[in-house]
Amino acid sequence: MTTRDEKALAALQAAWPDWEVWRVPTAYGPAWWCARLRTDERTVLNARSAAGLRELLEAAAAGPLARDDRVELAGRLPDGYSTAALGAGDTGTVELTDSLGTIHVRWDSGARVGITADLASLVRRTSAGAHGSPDEGTADQGGAS
Repeated sequence: MTTRDEKALAALQAAWPDWEVWRVPTAYGPAWWCARLRTDERTVLNARSAAGLRELLEAAAAGPLARDDRVELAGRLPDGYSTAALGAGDTGTVELTDSLGTIHVRWDSGARVGITADLASLVRRTSAGAHGSPDEGTADQGGAS
């Protein structure tokens, strides 16, 4: 491991103490940068660079995407993923995240495309929607009708 990688690893470990962070060398190509939440062994993140892992950790800290969150496509979808012409930088609004982790987005282009959990790192929150406040008429009024 190079000094640069050692410094990047130490910086990630210091910045994210709730995560176990490590680097896995490969026989060819870039190493994998990995993180596991210390309180939940099933929550594991993997990236091909320290910067990529930092982005995933920041997204995990922000919490799951919720209805009405504004998002941006941060990269290119794999060939054949969708018939919709979506590219990096396209924006949209989250409709829901289902039980399998698919993020269903109403893109500003008019397309409605779900991004599967394995590609969720390509969807970045740009701003929170109104999911934090109750919808009109749904608040408990404290009495029977």
